[in-house]
Amino acid sequence: MSFPVEKVVTGSGIDIYVIRCQMYRSMVGRVHVIPSLATVIDTGSEDATSHQDILDGFDVINTHYGVHFRPSDVRRVMLTHSHLDHIGGLPLFDNPSVERYIHKLDYQMIAQNKDYFASALEYLQTFFDLCGVPEEARPHLRQCFLDLGPRTVDYEVDHLFDNGDKISDFTVIPTPGHTKGHSCFLLDDVLFAGDHVLSHTLPPIWPLLFGETLGYANYCKGTILIRKMVEEGIVKTLLPSHEQTITDPIARLDSMEVSQNRRFTKIHKHTKPLIKQGIDPMPYAFQISQKVYPTPPEYFTFFTFLDIGIRMEYEFL
Repeated sequence: MSFPVEKVVTGSGIDIYVIRCQMYRSMVGRVHVIPSLATVIDTGSEDATSHQDILDGFDVINTHYGVHFRPSDVRRVMLTHSHLDHIGGLPLFDNPSVERYIHKLDYQMIAQNKDYFASALEYLQTFFDLCGVPEEARPHLRQCFLDLGPRTVDYEVDHLFDNGDKISDFTVIPTPGHTKGHSCFLLDDVLFAGDHVLSHTLPPIWPLLFGETLGYANYCKGTILIRKMVEEGIVKTLLPSHEQTITDPIARLDSMEVSQNRRFTKIHKHTKPLIKQGIDPMPYAFQISQKVYPTPPEYFTFFTFLDIGIRMEYEFL
């Protein structure tokens, strides 16, 4: 077992076990297990290592915490969103009694994965055009995108939910931006935050061009909603699907706001001279991304471009 299993207790005494699992490119995911509700939230990636870490985590829940709860005992799997590092462990909970839930706007990525990526590639081409991506840079960026999928395994989801729905003791909190239907789940005073709020990094946001619930503005609406819930005392702890548990949500939200503003400041440094000359900055987004992030690791070239592109889309389109 590579990782210890963390135990988090809600205000009313519901036990949540956090299983960490190794994923591709050194990414670590978090699978949340609530035995008293026979529920798992997110399932890690499709990698064999991730699967084994999850199974080992169930062993620790049994041996260390004395709670006899196996994958075969799970009756509900809830997915914050449809990215492969969250749905890839669904086969671990493949028994007739399991109900699988995802937001209705994220269902296409699961049910019609190849069609989804085909249409997304068309949107990506348009976004390349808007951002002034030169032809010689496009094959690498396109391949980085394709490395996110399409997958080779088919996954099944039984139930589609919508914003504000109740699923047993959980309430669906809408937080789109990272995907069309990305959702957080409120249980008592704990919010399962998916990839919307992470403890150290900012999540990738997809362009509004890809869908009306995407883009920087929609992402911010979800963050504002979470802040309001924290300030009103509804939420005390955030459990993201990567990185660490967040026990001081306001401090983390504040630091995220500082980071967001810092990135916009860097963009403004390069767009102000263009605006003064009466030049539309948007076709220079790719060039600006290379100036803001001059030497990113090869794989992250796509995400650094995306980071600048969605911010300039927000301000200039």
